Amino acid sequence: MTYIRKYSIPDAKLLEHTEIVVTEFENDKADFEMFDTSLASDATATLTKYLTDIDESGTDKVLINEQAEITKLTIDALNRCNVCTKTIFYFVKKRFKNDAEIRNQFGMNDIAKVKNKQNEMIQFMKSHDSVVHEYAEELKSVGCKQEQIDAYTTSWKDLETRNVEQELKKISRSTMTAKRIESLNNLYDMLRLISDAAKIIYSDDEIKLRKYSLPTSKSSTDSPEDMVD
Repeated sequence: MTYIRKYSIPDAKLLEHTEIVVTEFENDKADFEMFDTSLASDATATLTKYLTDIDESGTDKVLINEQAEITKLTIDALNRCNVCTKTIFYFVKKRFKNDAEIRNQFGMNDIAKVKNKQNEMIQFMKSHDSVVHEYAEELKSVGCKQEQIDAYTTSWKDLETRNVEQELKKISRSTMTAKRIESLNNLYDMLRLISDAAKIIYSDDEIKLRKYSLPTSKSSTDSPEDMVD
């Protein structure tokens, strides 16, 4: 399902207007009650609920920053995998410099294809993990430390964890952004209803009418964050 903002003004402007309406509505509730009983009884609570929903869903900027943080952690994990792989390969070449068949068991000819792709790097390291540990003693005989061998395993497992977290964050961001836009649209609909009623109630009171009139904008603020599949 796709959510698109129904309005073109900035979210901050809409929320600021809502705060004004909530305050003013309490003072003018009797006027609205004489015109539309259901609107008068529900408006303040409904607006407050939508404001709470919006606060709980977080802003687009916050959600983007959170995703950027987990993306950085994933990239760092991928970089560690590359370092660990290069370390193991160093000792493999040192110990088996004259044995191409054994070197090939470590996937040395294939690393260039996967080193920048986290999903493929995970599968590559996972599939060669048993080989690294099978030849652990051979590698240690030429100076490789046990912690360097262990780091090979822990690095791809960490990348796997970070990769899952990254994918879950993408889903979470999409869901939270959709909820936020839905709540903002609901808020806008209620504000528009109040504005339409105010145009009738305060048709001869320009000052009052201005307080309930929806803000307008000549330009749209639509952006990639405005649409969520």
